[in-house]
Amino acid sequence: IRVAITADPMLPVPPEQYGGIERVIALLVSELVRRGHEVTLFAKEGSNVECTLVKWPGQREQSLVHTARNIICITRRILSETFDVIHSFGRLAYLFPALLLHRPVVMTYQRKITPRSVWLGRTLGGSAFCVTAVGRHMLRELGAEGDLAHVVPNGVDTHHFSFQRSEEHTSELQSH
Repeated sequence: IRVAITADPMLPVPPEQYGGIERVIALLVSELVRRGHEVTLFAKEGSNVECTLVKWPGQREQSLVHTARNIICITRRILSETFDVIHSFGRLAYLFPALLLHRPVVMTYQRKITPRSVWLGRTLGGSAFCVTAVGRHMLRELGAEGDLAHVVPNGVDTHHFSFQRSEEHTSELQSH
């Protein structure tokens, strides 16, 4: 499948130091490419990924001019290429044209979700807009909107980390 993934324009993917979301995006891109999917990543210049990289022209997240430049950038690609799905880890504002065109959009939240943004995404995108969060606790404030959201925990690179059961954590989990 053809997948477009968006990251915020502030940090490269993967990050050079800090950047948990960007690290998750790098892992996802790598695995999708490994499985034979065609991936295009919209991210900060300097990102080092194994897929097609589209550098965001606007680098400041909160600037209206930079936001408009990024909206134009992704809209041009969406109109000129056929993506099966757009998976966003970035700003919902960048996807307004995609939502209005009812292109399939998955919006993954790794931080606090505002009910207004979910309502706006669903209003503009209809059933083509899907929300995921990395934990159930993130969906509590959404009320009825949260009923349509899905929990998808972050992946882990098992080459670097492995599960090890701890008696301390096992007893702690059982008491909750």
